[in-house]
Amino acid sequence: MSLFASLLPTLVVFGVLILIHELGHFIACRLTGVRVEKFSIGFGPEVLTFEHGGTRYAISLLPLGGFVKPAGESFSELENAKSAPGDYLAAPLCSRILIVCAGVLMNYVLAFVLFTSVFMLGRPVPGTVVGGFVEGYPAKTSGLAAGDKITRIGAKSVDSWAALTDAINATTQAEVLLTVHHRDGTDGVVSIRPKVEKGQDLF
Repeated sequence: MSLFASLLPTLVVFGVLILIHELGHFIACRLTGVRVEKFSIGFGPEVLTFEHGGTRYAISLLPLGGFVKPAGESFSELENAKSAPGDYLAAPLCSRILIVCAGVLMNYVLAFVLFTSVFMLGRPVPGTVVGGFVEGYPAKTSGLAAGDKITRIGAKSVDSWAALTDAINATTQAEVLLTVHHRDGTDGVVSIRPKVEKGQDLF
């Protein structure tokens, strides 16, 4: 895999976060009547630009940031050091605070929407279908085959990989009986003597 292909997902996620953050500043400016001179995603040479409603929109070559440029943001930009309607410095203090904080607030809104979507849509849970084996462990020579589905550990029914591993860890028997629905459609019981190892929790 090329370096660009491995970095692309990171750049996409980073770009979305920046877009949402800067969109917060942009929306706050619009709501408070502050004119936006430029809305840019990225820095460096501009790759794509267009103007609409008095704002210059740009996507730049380096997607490592972005910015919203309100009009009249500093005294050096003002004529005769006087702000005009639509300038950032002419907006009430509460409006300026909202503009500054809106980017972070939009990131919280994005997090809320994403977490809510995950809980509403659910997430995949690993089942009990055997995918493969590790050399040197008893399952390799037990008679199980890739594609077999384990339905019970002893007398306990299991429907997820977490439940399966918990049931095996909780057993006190020298051998564990696995009820298996084989990939050829038949059912059977497989006996496995677990391999006990001591491990260290790094945390």
